[in-house]
Amino acid sequence: RTALRRGRSRPSRRPGPDARAWLFMGVASAVWALAQALWTFYGLTLNHHYPFPSPADAGFIGYSIPAAIALFSFRGTRSSRVAVLRTVLDAGVIASATLFVSWITVLGPLFRTESQGTLGRLTGLGYPIVDVVITSLVLVLAMRRIPGQRLSWLVLGAGLLTLTFRDCVYVRLTFDGVTGVTGTPLAVGWVLAFLLIALATLTPKGGVSRTNGRGYTLVLELLPYVPAAAA
Repeated sequence: RTALRRGRSRPSRRPGPDARAWLFMGVASAVWALAQALWTFYGLTLNHHYPFPSPADAGFIGYSIPAAIALFSFRGTRSSRVAVLRTVLDAGVIASATLFVSWITVLGPLFRTESQGTLGRLTGLGYPIVDVVITSLVLVLAMRRIPGQRLSWLVLGAGLLTLTFRDCVYVRLTFDGVTGVTGTPLAVGWVLAFLLIALATLTPKGGVSRTNGRGYTLVLELLPYVPAAAA
């Protein structure tokens, strides 16, 4: 709701430069919330038995489309051709490393499993693939943030990364036969993820001061090496 409110223009003032981005992030959150409402309905009516795959899974995976549009819609720094080439190389490093980690932990076991039917396997594979895409976008685009946008991006990125990590764990548990996650740390992670996304809409502009700008830039420059080190 806060993302939609921030992205919505008001008659008394012009919309901000990132209004379109926050609008799509609000849509993504709404899609995920509808899926969560359906998933909760299954739990309350089926004695905490959650069918897999189900229409709720379509929402949990489909939220990534407006979320990806939102990430691309945020303003970024203008880059030279060399900087663009470096961004492409960094994206390759991040995506391949993230895909490698996902294959070892989730994708590979799901691909080889025979405990689910074809539709179940495709749905299960959809989760980690979406998580790889969102994780790669968050890390790659973080290096193009303008100084006044970095604090908001840090909080938003933390929320999205928390969400993707929890989704991977959820799918792995589902294929292992564990369906009851209500009241567990996994459910707390989902709540925390959207609290961070909501908090990102409230962060003030210019959240990074000039005194620590260099240190913050160094952290951003080292982002591609985080998934590479994990791989």
